[in-house]
Amino acid sequence: MADTGDVILGVVALAAAGAVGYYVYKQWKQQQSASGAGSSTSTSASAPSTSGPTPQPGTQPPPSYSVTFNESGLPLGWTWCVNLGGAQQCNTVKGIFGGYNITFDNVSPNTYYFTIPSQGSYVPSPASGSVAVSDSDQNPVVGVVFSQVSGGGGGTSAPPQQFTVTFQESGLPDGKSWYVTVAGQDYYGTAPDPITVQITGATAPVSWTAPVLYGGQNVFGFYTWKWVPNPDHGTVASTQTVNITYTGTYNI
Repeated sequence: MADTGDVILGVVALAAAGAVGYYVYKQWKQQQSASGAGSSTSTSASAPSTSGPTPQPGTQPPPSYSVTFNESGLPLGWTWCVNLGGAQQCNTVKGIFGGYNITFDNVSPNTYYFTIPSQGSYVPSPASGSVAVSDSDQNPVVGVVFSQVSGGGGGTSAPPQQFTVTFQESGLPDGKSWYVTVAGQDYYGTAPDPITVQITGATAPVSWTAPVLYGGQNVFGFYTWKWVPNPDHGTVASTQTVNITYTGTYNI
């Protein structure tokens, strides 16, 4: 049977071992807590450097701008027009109520030809030309000055002029529909026949344009061919024939 002193000594030894074990466990927990706090602080501090820019939408719509024509020289009540790339707009001079500006909105970056027809005895300058729309020149403004030709007589129409202009194409397949725009009006024909335009009452020179033509469609509904005219614009002042050569290419 164990001596009472031995029992007491054993109990003391177990108590000491338990105290040592608890101390070791407490030190380990404190180290774990300190390590976790340091890791959390490090992650928080580095978050701003790892975050990237805000994602952008996958597809941006093409930019669209405007082209403005500013008129001067026409009397009150006169109407003037501009044809820009096949689209036409008109305005009437109304003095303090405006009418001096024509603006084409939603214009994509490109180079566009324009024509401005004469109004009675008033001739515009420029009567035709081109204007470039780009990211660096987003909203160009074209100044138009109307001048009265001699013999016009105080805002009344000049003596009527009459001449004939024949537009003759080459390069288009037979049966292809084509057209020209003369003084803001479209005239149509069918290749290989020419387009004949009677000019009556306008003041020379008269502007004209010929657009790019498209034809043929694939199974997806896209045009497969295009024909590019040369020349594609100009002016006429008397009876003459204008030859236009079309070059056909595969439209890709």
